[in-house]
Amino acid sequence: MNGDSNTEETRLRDKTKKILLFILGFSFALTLISISSKLHESNRYDRRNEKATVRFPLVSPLLFCSTNESIENGIYSSFRFKVEHYVNNIMSNKKANHVSVYYRDLNNGPWFGINEDEGFTPSSLLKLPLLISALKENEEVDNVFINQTVKFEKKEFIGNQYFKPEIELEPSKTYTVSELLKRSIIYSDNESAILLYKILGDTKLIETYVNLGLISPQSVSNFNMNVKEYSSFFRVLYNSSYIGKESSEFALELLSESKFENGIRSGVPKDIIVSHKFGEQINKDSVLQLHDCGIVYATKKPYILCVMTRGDNFNELADIIKNISKIIYNGVVSEN
Repeated sequence: MNGDSNTEETRLRDKTKKILLFILGFSFALTLISISSKLHESNRYDRRNEKATVRFPLVSPLLFCSTNESIENGIYSSFRFKVEHYVNNIMSNKKANHVSVYYRDLNNGPWFGINEDEGFTPSSLLKLPLLISALKENEEVDNVFINQTVKFEKKEFIGNQYFKPEIELEPSKTYTVSELLKRSIIYSDNESAILLYKILGDTKLIETYVNLGLISPQSVSNFNMNVKEYSSFFRVLYNSSYIGKESSEFALELLSESKFENGIRSGVPKDIIVSHKFGEQINKDSVLQLHDCGIVYATKKPYILCVMTRGDNFNELADIIKNISKIIYNGVVSEN
């Protein structure tokens, strides 16, 4: 009888232990869930703050997305098909020799490309990595580089610009690096870029290309880039992944003030911010190149668009870029 009693007590103790362990385990799980939920809420709060902050409205470090997923289905495919149809029609009708397009959703990461592996002469597009390199140097020397001054002696650019800068440097006048950066990006002024390059030197510029996994112009004689490669400069600015938030914001603000309004900018409503850089080139065989790449800050749906073209009429090439921009913008805002 006594043995049965001891056995029953043992069973009760074991059962009680199991219940306590279950309760403790369940409580611990609830605690983890609660902590996780709070962290998640905190992250969402930080993300909202990043997007809403007055100081950094053009960058989004917490929304970095490295996915390589290309777009195959859904509404993206719909406007991809429209762009592809338009590009094929343009080329078959000889309105352009070649057109390449790269689109990337900056919220979710999916992308698509049309002839995205075709190489083009970047020309004035290279003023963007020059800007990034200068801002990187500025960060590394405690923000004194941007205030450095230099005297402009005489014009050195040999060539013609179809889309000419509205203002130019004045000989014998002194300029800060900050002013040269603004003029080279906003007005795409070649003299400002040449002067900046002399001040900065090769090392910092090559370092930027190497760190971003790109081939430097200094390492090849006939330098080409494609739309996907060039778009990486905008990704690192948007995500502040190479230079800091303040520097990235400064760069994107300059790009948003570009005076070139014949390409991507003209394909979206005027109240939508577009941070972009264009480039033009006249080849020795008289073939023209016109490119425009940047970030379109469509409401809650920012995206990168890069279009590079070759043809025989700058105005027609600008219209092609404008029409592609319009097709994509309308496709993005019509998403469900």
